[in-house]
Amino acid sequence: MNEIKPNNPNDYKIVEVSNTTDFDFTSELGCMFDGNPMELKAGETRQYPYHIGRRLSLNLAKQVFLKGASKDTPEEKKTGHGRPLWASDSLADKANEFMKEIYTEEKPLQVSEHDALMQKVLELEKFKTSFESRELNKEEKSTSVHTTKADVMKVLEKQGVQFDAKKTKAELELLLEEE
Repeated sequence: MNEIKPNNPNDYKIVEVSNTTDFDFTSELGCMFDGNPMELKAGETRQYPYHIGRRLSLNLAKQVFLKGASKDTPEEKKTGHGRPLWASDSLADKANEFMKEIYTEEKPLQVSEHDALMQKVLELEKFKTSFESRELNKEEKSTSVHTTKADVMKVLEKQGVQFDAKKTKAELELLLEEE
């Protein structure tokens, strides 16, 4: 049976990503998610689900560090080892400058497979009960046995049906079936 996986608390967050830089953030610079190109012009702000907004703000922060990087010194060129452009902390801090949480959507209730099946069972039981009660009512109307013509006339009077008292018991019972 499938187990329910706990949700990531960020799954329902909506964030705002603002490009506060002086350059357009395009797909060539890393403005993409799941292989789909996006664009965030300089000074533009857009809303995204958390996971998309987080990826875009991290990629934008990397571009800011790349654009601000100095050229390698002659010594670094000789050895082939340069300086790191960012540390994970500084990258996260820079990315947080571009992203702001707006709100969190309400979590939908998770229903296990067992609970879903039991809900279906209850629905089917309700349907069966209502069907049986309708069938029972039909049977009562069609098979109700009135011992005398007077019994049939009493039932017709209770139902407010107009009838001719001179008719036979069978004819009066036909009036009951019509109702």
